[in-house]
Amino acid sequence: MPIIRVRDPNKVYESGPLLFWMIIYIAARRYARSPATFSFLLEAVKRDAFAAVTSLPLSMSQINALILLCTWIFPEVRFVNDPTTLFSGVCMNAALQLGVHTGKGSHPEYCHGVFNTTFTDEEASFTWAGYNIIAQRVSSSLGIPPLGNLFNQTIQNVIDGRTPFQVPSTFRVLLECQKFCNHVSKTMMACLEESRGISTHMVQLLEDEWNTVRGLICSERADELDLFNALLVQLEIQTYYLMPLPGYNPEALKRNVLRAYNSAQAVIREVLSLDRSVQFLRHISHFHFRAVLSASCVIYRLIRSSYMSFIDCKAAEQSATDAIAACRLATVTEGDLPHRLGNLLEGWSDRLLRTPSVRWSEDPVSSISQRLCASVAYDLITRWKSDSRSSQPPPNYVPGTAVANPAAAGGANGIGNGSVGANNVQPGAAAYAAGTPAAPGTEAPGLMGGADALQGIDWTFMDDFDWNFEPVMPVLTAPT
Repeated sequence: MPIIRVRDPNKVYESGPLLFWMIIYIAARRYARSPATFSFLLEAVKRDAFAAVTSLPLSMSQINALILLCTWIFPEVRFVNDPTTLFSGVCMNAALQLGVHTGKGSHPEYCHGVFNTTFTDEEASFTWAGYNIIAQRVSSSLGIPPLGNLFNQTIQNVIDGRTPFQVPSTFRVLLECQKFCNHVSKTMMACLEESRGISTHMVQLLEDEWNTVRGLICSERADELDLFNALLVQLEIQTYYLMPLPGYNPEALKRNVLRAYNSAQAVIREVLSLDRSVQFLRHISHFHFRAVLSASCVIYRLIRSSYMSFIDCKAAEQSATDAIAACRLATVTEGDLPHRLGNLLEGWSDRLLRTPSVRWSEDPVSSISQRLCASVAYDLITRWKSDSRSSQPPPNYVPGTAVANPAAAGGANGIGNGSVGANNVQPGAAAYAAGTPAAPGTEAPGLMGGADALQGIDWTFMDDFDWNFEPVMPVLTAPT
């Protein structure tokens, strides 16, 4: 996010203390000499950032500081209190008031009164490009309409290189990717106004259009990060295959969903490859990690569906393991989003990949559509909530026994949505019904060995979706 064009620390501080300390805060995420340093900077920056949005008009340095903050947001950010929507909205209004969208510094028609600030054409163009990137990524991550974006001629000039100053090629490619994502989001939002799903033909049309654009912006000598950003756009488009119109063709759905699944696997592989070459996960931006989250959700959505019979189980398990590894490498501090997601994925892996007796019977179709491309992620986490509820042991559960009702372990149609079936009753369940302890290794699905059953579940994730039921933990008894 090379939006800061001044390289002198003293001049940066003179332009605005918030921007100076924002840069130090970002560096301290990985390079603080002690954990106390990062904690101190985090609280100070958080206080100053929220104070800045209430004291209008914002200066150019404050706008840039908020753009950087949206790129590397507070570690403890959650689904329900993600402030990037607030900060990006403030950046839009402040930038428009200063005339930054014109790509001109100190524009005579905007530079007056309290808005009499001085900045160059280069600073205006980079800041406006940075804002549009952030605004679109916030839209894609949270699944909200991209109404704040304005990919105008100033943006096109930056993309095409029609500027008197140099723009890094990777920044131009990232900007081009977000411009196309904006086009996709607006198109899909219009489609969803008319129906509860997306036409497969519409998704294919956008995918073909993107393949043409990608061929123009990603040459054979393209940077690894350029190819990765282009791959994320491909996955964002293909995610809409999991939101078909009612009455969809099962064969066409299977073909298209498996393509999205392959792209999601490629995203996880590439992010680990980037980490090995340039320590990408160590410095990953918030919006890139949210894309990794989306890829993980597509993978796990396939794992918990009837499509498991069409994919390589070992490859699926490896992708699930790689997704967890990516979360661990991206963790900055305990309890941040990558750390919580890693715990959640581990819980899913235990439940979906290590319980081979459970049967899946549902198609990987999202029941949520109004969240745009984020619908699949929200759908999967909502289903996990249902699974977690159905897999809880009864209040008087004793480790080593199993749940009396087999449906409680897997719902009515598989995990969370299906029945175990008359011919698929778990040995542990039968033993519990007979009043005898289950043999080792035959506990009901989801309990995974009694005392350790729920240890890997991050219950705080449920707070983000108002899931306020209390987990019933097994009561441990001392051996006699």
